Amino acid sequence: MNRLPWIDVFKGIGILAVVLGHCSPDSLAKYIYWFHMPLFFFISGYLYQPITSKDFLKKKTLRLLVPYAVFLVLLGLPKVVLLLKQEPEAGPGGAAQLIGSFLYGGKEIGGIYATFWFITCLFFTQQLFHVLYLRTFSKKWLFYFSLILLYGLAILNNGHYTLSFPWNINVAALAIIYFYFGHTTRRLEPIPRGVKSAFLIFIFPALALDLLGIISYKFDMRYSFYGYPVFNLAIVVSCVLWIQELSKGISRFSLGQTILSEMGRASLVIMFLHLTVFRVIKNVFHSNSTVLLFVLGLTIPFMLYRVFRVTSLTRKLFLGDFSKELFD
Repeated sequence: MNRLPWIDVFKGIGILAVVLGHCSPDSLAKYIYWFHMPLFFFISGYLYQPITSKDFLKKKTLRLLVPYAVFLVLLGLPKVVLLLKQEPEAGPGGAAQLIGSFLYGGKEIGGIYATFWFITCLFFTQQLFHVLYLRTFSKKWLFYFSLILLYGLAILNNGHYTLSFPWNINVAALAIIYFYFGHTTRRLEPIPRGVKSAFLIFIFPALALDLLGIISYKFDMRYSFYGYPVFNLAIVVSCVLWIQELSKGISRFSLGQTILSEMGRASLVIMFLHLTVFRVIKNVFHSNSTVLLFVLGLTIPFMLYRVFRVTSLTRKLFLGDFSKELFD
């Protein structure tokens, strides 16, 4: 499909929200968490195009899992070495346990690796949706029954943060709904004005109810906190539509489009590295300044992204870019 100008702007806004959500006070981060990760599942669904299962698996493995493995090794290996050096009593067993947690992934790895769950969850969500689409979409009832069943499983898992699944694949049961919403938005555009307006308005009473303490809505996909059923769908739809409209507006202005589009194209690298930048700033410069963390958490990974674009090898390893024709 032809690349729409607002797509990368949308991703740019999304990654700005992710970085800000990870360095801002809890009072602000709470509301950013309502939408910042669902945005990426939505846009992935929006860009989804059915191809053969073999090609789709290969495409997404190269695009997501290769950079995932590379960044995990680069950031994880020093931790294994330090463990063996600083805690020799841990021995090979301790190192093996640490490596095992890296392989297991998901919410089992926190700290500077806390965003890695998203990549594997997105990969699994894409594959699950692709299988459902190819196998059941011709039988609409079976397709929608499958989505409803998955959403039901997500609700059953809601709040059970002590349950641990490899790669956070359990979160795909909810993520696939946001993915489907993105895909459906693409197919149905333009969305009827009345329907769109109703969802756009929804965010305001939701915010008011939470700010007034009438409800207490917590949403954190990594830990399977999904808030109230149905509400967690309407909130995301409302936020996504607002950001889509904002992205389309910004894309009409060259400067805003250029800056946010570049951030959007660098979003994978920023996702992997901004928490490492935070760790360095906090430990070396002893600063918890939201502004400093936000600015450097974006700019340093972005500069590395520009470096990674220089050679074919680094594009493949760090960006998952094996073919300009293959990937959106």
